[in-house]
Amino acid sequence: MMASALPGHPFSAVLQALKDQGRCCTNLPCSWTRHQKSFLQPQRSLQLNSHLHAAVTAVKQPATQRAALSDFYAVESSFEHLGYDQDVCSAIRAAGFDRPSRVQELSSKALLQGHSAGLAAETGSGKTLAYLAPLLSSLLREKRASSMPTSSVSSASKHERHWTLDGILVLCPNAALGSQVVSFADSLQDNDGRPLVRSARIASSLPLPLEVPDIVVATPAGLMGATTDLGPYAGWEWTKAGIVSRMRHVVLDEADLLLTGGYEKDTRRILQAFLDGDRAQRASAAAEKFGLTDDMLQRMPRQLRKAAQTGDQDALRKAGFVSPQSPEDLEAEHADAAEQRSSAGSGTSGSPESPDQGFPQRTWKRQYIFVAATMPAGEGKSVAADLRRMMPGLQWLTGDALHEAQRHVANTWVPVTRDDWQDALKNAVLEGGALGRGEGRTLVFAGDVAAANNVAGILTEAGLQPLVYHKGVCQDDRESALAMMRTRQGMLMVCTDAAARGIDIPHITHVVQSSFAASAVDFLHRVGRTGRAGNAGRVTSLYFPEQAILAEAIRAAIHAGEPIEGAFSRNRSFSKKVKKYGKYVPRGHTPKATVAG
Repeated sequence: MMASALPGHPFSAVLQALKDQGRCCTNLPCSWTRHQKSFLQPQRSLQLNSHLHAAVTAVKQPATQRAALSDFYAVESSFEHLGYDQDVCSAIRAAGFDRPSRVQELSSKALLQGHSAGLAAETGSGKTLAYLAPLLSSLLREKRASSMPTSSVSSASKHERHWTLDGILVLCPNAALGSQVVSFADSLQDNDGRPLVRSARIASSLPLPLEVPDIVVATPAGLMGATTDLGPYAGWEWTKAGIVSRMRHVVLDEADLLLTGGYEKDTRRILQAFLDGDRAQRASAAAEKFGLTDDMLQRMPRQLRKAAQTGDQDALRKAGFVSPQSPEDLEAEHADAAEQRSSAGSGTSGSPESPDQGFPQRTWKRQYIFVAATMPAGEGKSVAADLRRMMPGLQWLTGDALHEAQRHVANTWVPVTRDDWQDALKNAVLEGGALGRGEGRTLVFAGDVAAANNVAGILTEAGLQPLVYHKGVCQDDRESALAMMRTRQGMLMVCTDAAARGIDIPHITHVVQSSFAASAVDFLHRVGRTGRAGNAGRVTSLYFPEQAILAEAIRAAIHAGEPIEGAFSRNRSFSKKVKKYGKYVPRGHTPKATVAG
């Protein structure tokens, strides 16, 4: 259905813009056309039927409705005080941010100093800006340093800057979140309205930019596909070796998801490539100090190569290495090697034929940042434990409310059966009448594609016009749905958990779980779509009898004001307490009665 067919529709301007870009706007999967006719009909004013209100028993959890802005904003009142570059501070304010958040204050020092870190903080706390602002500040300062007068920079240093100017790689679990990161970076602009840095999302299905931008955003599969399928034809900078050589900052956004499940294999392969590059760099630098070439290093015994990879000369000596040359000879060879590398690089204008040929030693240390709103660290295998083993020096920056439901969000808990579920669903969505008045924005979560289509059909029959967002909807329709949700009031979207991870739709006022989340982690990400940036919100959770143990465990933790980490699916204590008491009991609480087995 085209916008031209609805000239008086309130969405006509948005739809026309999307049409001009060649995008379809039905927002319905090709296999689901049951309610296509009514999808874009003007919204009817709806009243809550009293019999629907009586159909279920809703138990409301007391919560503060007023926005907890004092809990969101940092103690320091300016971005300059956090140490950000002045151009970045000006761009942030121009983009509409007046004060830094607590998580931005928490992360600024460590990230500006170049430390690798795990940044774990609650949903809606400002994590994207928390990592982008320090990295952009570092990048802009490096760019200014690279443009210093040539008399103050050695020839080797000038050549190194030509090849190794900082780059930022951001890995995201899906294209929607990747596009959001690019849009956010592009919104940080100078006084002339130009983005401070160049950024681009890449994938094997997209043409690669002629030049590698300052910020490269991709899914793990998209990065591997682009560098493997397109990189060899687009230039050395776009190959695996080129990306590894240039990207000084590597960010995993939604790290707990990227390092598990279907994303894990590709993500770990990418991380391993960077870590291998780091080890090779350290080994080469250590060997150079002894006057050794890379070929000589590769012929050394394994224990010596491993010692060299630490970058520590003493470790190399302790492993048994004895230099056959005097300190004076080593110093002379070191100077000759540096001159040869400078000469090899200065005479060519293209990319090196190999990652090492004509490529100088880097002087910087790569920075890794793992960003997440949930970072389970319980018993046994966990992402946090894996990261600690992989990177022992990783700094952990943790928000005060990590794994807690937001205190300023009101929760309503609705037990349902198969018989009364549809009435309860309509009751939950229509409660308060905001949609009928064209106010607010509502997200309804469903467990999978089929369930989402079923929910959308039920709500359409009730007189609503829900947008639909899941993998069964084409990419253009998903983007158009997000655009409508972000730009219009009174909108309703039915979605799967694909919309729960990192996607930021401003001012979601109500989240409805048409069926309960499969895990405590999924619950946190779902309800984290509302109450963002300290704003008020509300959540209505419907749950069936088979979902009651998890739902009531989370409800008990929220009521006790505790993190819901104890209900994470991999936490053994959760299942033990359920078996012992017949329900989950938060730590420090004694059950009033034991359910007989």
